[in-house]
Formats: sequence, structure tokens, C-alpha cells
Amino acid sequence: MHQANPNHSGIFAVYRNANLLKNMGFKAIVKAIANLETANVPLANQFISLNHWNY
Repeated sequence: MHQANPNHSGIFAVYRNANLLKNMGFKAIVKAIANLETANVPLANQFISLNHWNY
């Protein structure tokens, strides 16, 4: 999607793992988005893996 149309509001991705204990739940996803907001990361035209922001 990002390659087809690079002008967009931003795309969030969450990578899933075969080990279910490592997968992000809803609470972790919300926390990752809050961490992005706190860091003032520009979202427009970006493809962002929320897994990297889960801390």
C-alpha cells in the first residue's frame, strides 16, 4: 500500500510472532502509539512498525 501510494496519513504495522507471548496486545499497541506521539515523530507518508515503539 505504501509503495502504491506514498502520499498518505501514515501506516501503522504490528508484526506478529509465532511465539504468542511476544505478540503485542491492545494495551501495548496503545502504549506504542503514545510513545510515538511523545517523540513527535511525523506520521505522514511513513510506514511505522509499532513493535519498535513498545517500551
